[in-house]
Amino acid sequence: MKTGFYLFLTILSYHVSFAQDLVFIDNNISEAKLTVLIDDNVTFPDIKVVLGRDIPFEDLTVGITPYRNQANYIITKNISDADRFVKVDNCDNFPDLSILIGPDLSFPDVRIEFRDNSSFVDILIYSEKTTISEEELIACLLPLIREKAEK
Repeated sequence: MKTGFYLFLTILSYHVSFAQDLVFIDNNISEAKLTVLIDDNVTFPDIKVVLGRDIPFEDLTVGITPYRNQANYIITKNISDADRFVKVDNCDNFPDLSILIGPDLSFPDVRIEFRDNSSFVDILIYSEKTTISEEELIACLLPLIREKAEK
């Protein structure tokens, strides 16, 4: 019985280690394939995202974890460690993708609720940085946001 339990834990830890996505987010990435404008003042956004606390009918719930091994997404400080690069440039007049964020947008494409209790969330984020901005949070979750916005 113990062997089965240890096998289960091994398989679970193997799955968790490969389910993580390491993301490098900056405004000065020369080899970025995508430039994203993420702001609360976008005139013609491609995607509208409501981000806040106590969001009714949320599409995703997100929390920050202090444990790297629990995270689905890791915001890394080293570009060489990243699986994915996201150039967030709010000064770019012609970005590839523009996202309007705010707590009270009408008819949003995606609703994301941020929760302090990381035990009851869909997505956990770990950051090697000391703080995470709204823009970094959105850039980190970009694949999920695009998926939810297309539905």
